[in-house]
Amino acid sequence: MNDYDRKDALLKPQTFSDYQLYVDKYWRPDNMEMINHKSGKSTVLMMNNFRFGNGFRDRDFTKNALKNAR
Repeated sequence: MNDYDRKDALLKPQTFSDYQLYVDKYWRPDNMEMINHKSGKSTVLMMNNFRFGNGFRDRDFTKNALKNAR
């Protein structure tokens, strides 16, 4: 996902790195970085311990289900 300014110029590109294969089927990046070229600031998200097969269903992520989640 990249963000663009009002002139449609690339403002905040997002990069993904350090991909790992989970459950022999799902590739996920362990690091995500977004840099704001205008301000020079950046955000880095470092992920780990992905869980798969946790019992969630597609319907658990509908707008209504998420709205009512506690």
